[in-house]
Amino acid sequence: MQERYLGDIHDFYKFLFIKQLSTYFNIKIGLNWYLINPRDLGVKELLLNDGEKRTYLKDNHARKIDLKLHNEMETLKSKKNRILGDFVKQTHIVKYADFFSKTLTPFNRKAWLKSSFEFYKKYEFIFLDPDNGLEPPKAKISDKKKIKYILNGELKKLFKLGKTICFCQFQAFNLPHKILLEKKRKQLFDLCGIRLKLPILRNRVAPNTFYIIITPDKNINKIEAFLLKYVDSIPKTELVYI
Repeated sequence: MQERYLGDIHDFYKFLFIKQLSTYFNIKIGLNWYLINPRDLGVKELLLNDGEKRTYLKDNHARKIDLKLHNEMETLKSKKNRILGDFVKQTHIVKYADFFSKTLTPFNRKAWLKSSFEFYKKYEFIFLDPDNGLEPPKAKISDKKKIKYILNGELKKLFKLGKTICFCQFQAFNLPHKILLEKKRKQLFDLCGIRLKLPILRNRVAPNTFYIIITPDKNINKIEAFLLKYVDSIPKTELVYI
């Protein structure tokens, strides 16, 4: 997650999901932003403008879904307001989630990870929000670029804590979504030892995002019931079974 993109269409759907999840189960969600500074990734990253997806604020779609959330995202159209520390203090989402807001850099991952695991202890449900999603299984990625991903080993350790984990995966531009998700399902099993037993939530925005949920077996039925109810009430969402 990058502060400069705070309040875009992906944030709207993320906070909407977290609000409804929290309300449905009457729990508070632990949200790890996977906050990064684009300067740590170099000039090319700084020049990207791929997170400026805010046209949703111009129509009535988001207003009809959640007016309070829409109005809050509206204030973030101005770049000067996109300050994560201020947002965390002011947003009504604090009723539904607590935030782990330490910045991840190419040099502090070990200490950052240790702090994040201390944060996770309080929560039954964890939402992970990396820039891209789960690291590709075979691609060679520099340590610098790894800050945009959840690492396989980290996810495996977190799952062993018995938490329910939802992580955000962005659509790859070179693969149809079902092929991408099948690859992620296989990766979870082969590299993390995690069997995916729930459908994947697809947010049909540009680009698509997917919420992949892994949970202990005892929670599967009740989480799937929530997901079915959620997609029935929220436009531009669907469940993908793989």
